[in-house]
Amino acid sequence: GDNYIHHGESVLGLPEWSYCDQRACANIMLSVIDKEFLQRELKYFADGIVHEIQGIFREQEAILQDHLVKPMQAQQLQAQQLQQMQVEQMKSQQLQTQQLQQMHAQQMHAQEIQSQQLQHIHAQQVQAQQLQAQMQANIQFLIQDAESRKLELSTAGEPRASAEHKKRHSFDGQCHPKKYGKTGANYVNDCEGAGCAGCGPGLGLASLLGGTQAPCLRNTALKVEQPTPGQPPARKDLKEFTELCVTDPGVDILLSANETGADNSQRQALENMAGEIGLQLGIAAAEIMKAYDLFIFADSDHSGKLDAHEVRPLLDKMTGVAISDLDFMRVLLACDKDSDGQINFEEFLFCYCNTPEKKIQHLSEWVWQTTGRLPAECRTKVSGVRMCAVKGYLSKEIKEMSACQIIPLIFMLFFVFVLFIEGHGGSLVINGTDEAYKFDIEENANFAFSGIAPFQNGRIGHKNVYDVNTFADFWSWFDLGLLPLLFPESWDVSEMRANLAARCQAPGDAMIAAGEPQTNNLSVASEAHRSAAFSNDLGGLCAELGPQPVPPSEFFRKPPYLFFNSIVAGLRMRQEQVEFRECGLHSLEHRVFDSACMEDPGHWILPDLDQAMGMDKSRVNKPGAETQYLLSQTNQTGIRQQLRELENKAWLNQRTGKIELLYTTYNAHKHLFTSLYIYVFVNRAGHLHKFVKPISLWMNPYESLFSYIVDASFVAMVLYLFFSESKDILGSVRRKGLKSGCLNYFRSFKNVVDWLSIIYSFIIFGMWALYVGTVSQLRLSLEKASTSQPGSWADPADRSSYFELVDELNAESLQFQTICAFYPFMIGARFFSAFSGQPRLAMVTDTLIAAATDVLHFGVVLMSLVLIYSVSALILFGRDVDGFENMGRSFMSVCRGLLGDIDYDALTRIGRPVAGCWFLTFMFLLQLLMLNMLLAIIFDVYSEVKGAVSADAETFWTQSYEIFNRWNEKRKGERFDFSYILEILEEEEADFITETSFRQIVKGLPKHQAEQILLAADAYDPAHSANAKDGADAATRSLNLRAQHLQLMVRSLVASQP
Repeated sequence: GDNYIHHGESVLGLPEWSYCDQRACANIMLSVIDKEFLQRELKYFADGIVHEIQGIFREQEAILQDHLVKPMQAQQLQAQQLQQMQVEQMKSQQLQTQQLQQMHAQQMHAQEIQSQQLQHIHAQQVQAQQLQAQMQANIQFLIQDAESRKLELSTAGEPRASAEHKKRHSFDGQCHPKKYGKTGANYVNDCEGAGCAGCGPGLGLASLLGGTQAPCLRNTALKVEQPTPGQPPARKDLKEFTELCVTDPGVDILLSANETGADNSQRQALENMAGEIGLQLGIAAAEIMKAYDLFIFADSDHSGKLDAHEVRPLLDKMTGVAISDLDFMRVLLACDKDSDGQINFEEFLFCYCNTPEKKIQHLSEWVWQTTGRLPAECRTKVSGVRMCAVKGYLSKEIKEMSACQIIPLIFMLFFVFVLFIEGHGGSLVINGTDEAYKFDIEENANFAFSGIAPFQNGRIGHKNVYDVNTFADFWSWFDLGLLPLLFPESWDVSEMRANLAARCQAPGDAMIAAGEPQTNNLSVASEAHRSAAFSNDLGGLCAELGPQPVPPSEFFRKPPYLFFNSIVAGLRMRQEQVEFRECGLHSLEHRVFDSACMEDPGHWILPDLDQAMGMDKSRVNKPGAETQYLLSQTNQTGIRQQLRELENKAWLNQRTGKIELLYTTYNAHKHLFTSLYIYVFVNRAGHLHKFVKPISLWMNPYESLFSYIVDASFVAMVLYLFFSESKDILGSVRRKGLKSGCLNYFRSFKNVVDWLSIIYSFIIFGMWALYVGTVSQLRLSLEKASTSQPGSWADPADRSSYFELVDELNAESLQFQTICAFYPFMIGARFFSAFSGQPRLAMVTDTLIAAATDVLHFGVVLMSLVLIYSVSALILFGRDVDGFENMGRSFMSVCRGLLGDIDYDALTRIGRPVAGCWFLTFMFLLQLLMLNMLLAIIFDVYSEVKGAVSADAETFWTQSYEIFNRWNEKRKGERFDFSYILEILEEEEADFITETSFRQIVKGLPKHQAEQILLAADAYDPAHSANAKDGADAATRSLNLRAQHLQLMVRSLVASQP
């Protein structure tokens, strides 16, 4: 093959080769070959072979990857996809099988129901056919019997019957009283004989008609259906008049006068029972008493019974219509139960109920009562609509329209209130200001510096206000941390320049700046010693520090606080000092203690804001603990000297219970007045609680015209609601009197909520006026201040009254803030009250009302468990865990735990087994079980309420559109206002009202509006839903109605016979 020879390294540092034949290569190799060269050549050769082999392996691997591995991966992926498809197909088949089984079961169930319904319908049809056959038989019998009555009375009064009549009745000369029919059938005489002679006086029809004898008729009275046994009669306004005022004769309601006559006591007894009797007979109590008076008047012989000729004029007078002979005969046959030919008072009531006019009246009421029998249009025109239903419908519509119309006004009231709060509150600016003050005190008022103050510049303070744990810490924090912040003297410089300035300060100057007075030793020392005390070891280097910063005179006429805030008056420092008391356990005195005892000021835990703000004036400004004022425009040296004096005389001691620092500033850029309160609470355990609260207020509540517009709108809306509600309550008082009108008005929860919100609004107006007045007083006080005067006022009394006014204003501000925070809930109550007038919006309120009873009872159980766990947590964790220190905080911590906000790691401080047992039972019983039960109760009621709302119930926008259309038609004069119509109908006492009578009562009422109101009232009438039955009951009512019509037809046919 080819041969190559190496010539050393090429220019690029790579081996250089050249071509030669075998002989030349061999000669060259023999001349230059050595061991080192051979090793290097072998290495190059081996590296080349390895590189070639690796290349071949990579190529083979790539080929294997392309032709073997990738196809296998594709096949595996395809197999997985096929497997997933098979699983999904199997699931789909199982689901289809389950659906088919469910459908089959539903079909079987539907077939069973349909079979039962068919059997029920078949039974009803059979019953109807039997009833119809019976009625046809009765009609045929009555017609034949009427024809057989064509008899002639002889002059002697004896009857003459035809042969056919005698044959059919088989007269044998004897009278046999018999009872025909079942319950409610009438007793008549079945006279067997030629003329019923010898039957005795009063036993024949002639006695009933006023004669001596009369032909005997067999079962000529109409059969009247009785009420279903076991069912008490319904009230008259809901009674289904399937029987025509005929009750069970077995019921003893004999109320006739006795043989000696009726007296007032009997009439009183009847009057007491008239209502119950009226329910049985389907007539009014007044009709019963009228019948009784007429009966007593006609019973001249006081026998308690009337003859036929006495009964007929009474019936004419009761009904107001003359009764025909045939109808009178029918009534007597139907009601003379004892067949003695005379009528007692009980039988007289039955006679009155069976008169044709009373039956027609009952039939009219029954037609109205049978919903679905006639179309609504026909029913409202034939029998009319109940007056109470019309009034109820109009009241409901007025209420819903009022609720729908008030919703926009309430939204506007809520929006205006938000503008009122934003305009006068300015939460964004106030929050930023308060946060700046609090951050400055907490982060920049430091002490425990690493440098030796005052001889060195403090490089870093390791403690802040919350590290003040002793009285010495308090003075250190006040001197080194708080004082430089609240009483600035110069423009702050960078840290390096501050270090240089501190290094160049002489020791004597540093001590004087720290508040230490020049001692007598310094004043009498020689000039050399004074020079050493007030000189620096740097010599003339300090004189070459260079110029100091010059602050802008526009903003730094007086040193400000936090760049933009002017200091007003300075700082007030006062404390509460408790009194001495007698120590208990005198046996231990001088054995384990020998100090005096003091009252307990409390403060065992960090107080809340409402407890922290303010001071007990009876404990303030005591001898030795006088209120101190650190005046503005005073240098830090003078204030430090004042602090040294307070520290030296132990202004803070064991009698101190509470310390208050008040510092006030004014921001002219935003017209913002800020009060910074710093409280330190000292409990009898020796611990100091710290509390920092800045309060910022606007000194110009009405900065723009927009604020006046918002407030005027707010007041105008509340006044509109006030006058509107006053008009309603005055109308109620005018209609029902003062006491009854007020009770009836405030019986509605909506009216109570409306007046509570109005009263709450007036409270807000009053507190706002009081607050604005106090701000005006503060402005007048500030107008007397001066920036050049230390403490802003020359008179200490003015300064003291200024701080008192600041306290009063801040207290009013916090109270007003709390009152306003609850006002949205009052508006929210009006929201829910207005939503109750709209079916779909009322679902939430209806759910809360419907579930109130269950939730209240469930709440008793839930609250019991919460109290149990609160007391248990107080005992277990009260000594070790924050949030369980007393019963109130323990209760709130348990309530927070219901929502999952509980720190289990903190609970384990008392031991994991006990804490774990308490926590697990708490989670299971309260969080998992009780809360889910509460949700289940509410969801269950909500499902019922939602199911009760029909699918076609009005939406809010459709109701709004309807109200607009009514307003538009009223504007055009095409309809009357519902309130006007209801006011007229309130004076009417009619039971039913038709379209014609409606338009007669309300003069000028348009016909279409009358029709709409009556149809809507008929659909609204709750009596329809109260009497709604299933299909079988409806079929029975239909058959009974047909029977009633057949009876009327029979009466007409009998009356038409010659």
